[in-house]
Amino acid sequence: MIISVGHNLAKYFIKNKKYKNVIMGVIIAATVILAMLMGSINSLVSNWESNRLLTIIIKAGRQLFAPYLVYLTGMLLKRVSINTFIQNRRGVCCIISFIMLVFMSKIGRIDLSMGIITNIFFFMLASILGWLFVMSIGYSIVGENVLSKGLEYMGKQTMCIIALHLISFKLVSVFYLLITNSDFMLLASFPVLDKTNRILWVFYSLVGVFLPLLLDMFYRKCKKRYGMKKV
Repeated sequence: MIISVGHNLAKYFIKNKKYKNVIMGVIIAATVILAMLMGSINSLVSNWESNRLLTIIIKAGRQLFAPYLVYLTGMLLKRVSINTFIQNRRGVCCIISFIMLVFMSKIGRIDLSMGIITNIFFFMLASILGWLFVMSIGYSIVGENVLSKGLEYMGKQTMCIIALHLISFKLVSVFYLLITNSDFMLLASFPVLDKTNRILWVFYSLVGVFLPLLLDMFYRKCKKRYGMKKV
């Protein structure tokens, strides 16, 4: 969301400029160069993690420039219009993208919250394959079935989920720490507990989605029942 807002703000401020296309081209070129630089910094500066300031700059750079480059790639793919191709070959696209993502998980790692992207090409390929996988599944389940309607409802409540999912994660963390009698200092871990039970991500996923939806439904019912009537 931040990437999208930043991109559109940049377009807004340069829309009346004489050389707006040149300026936008420079921004894109700088993004590509900086994303590649941040992604390959390990081969350039081997001990960069020993410098706290440099670590913050590099990790923040990866969190900004790598996703922005993927965002620009997505805009380019939107112009190409490959949706029909994916829809007609959704089974093949789903299987191939899934196999490649599993293989890539064995040779590299992506953790954007920690500024880990392996390298920019790995990050971009994983992002595109993930998008392809989700799109192919989406085309496979589209229709008038319960699953399709459920996912459509979740999509309409995206802002609610975005606003409340982090709080929901913390509730899962609190229950886990209480059950395991662990140190509550671990609650400071963001956004979720690190290096804990491997199955915990299932609870984070379920609670992170469905608790905001339940709270939103409760809010709407209360608003409908106790809300002020129009004068």
